[in-house]
Amino acid sequence: MSEIETDFDVVYSEGEIVNERGYHQPKKRSGPKSCGCSNTTDKGAYKDVLVKYQGMTYHFFHETPVVIEIDDSRCRLDKGGWDTRSTKDRLKYNSPAWIKIEGALDDLTVVVDDEKEDFYSGMIVEK
Repeated sequence: MSEIETDFDVVYSEGEIVNERGYHQPKKRSGPKSCGCSNTTDKGAYKDVLVKYQGMTYHFFHETPVVIEIDDSRCRLDKGGWDTRSTKDRLKYNSPAWIKIEGALDDLTVVVDDEKEDFYSGMIVEK
């Protein structure tokens, strides 16, 4: 398998944007609650961005590729260091139906076909 691009700017600029939602203004916040997003429009950015790039489907949340659907049987999962309920929700709701995400924010478990594996950022899950 070739290297999976995870840089938001590359995927966003070179891929096909399918959907953007959850508009926000990241430059108005600073400090520990700052999301670090770049303004992708004149007025701000979107929290959730769905992009098709090099045959893969990318689900970004605050520019973190939380779910990358590599193909019908492989998926990459990542929290980008964010142990938040919103990030866990994006992992759960953007993962393909064959993947279940369970557990506490800082102790997630990935379940595929009744087999459990401890979550770690950047993991590749296979059917």
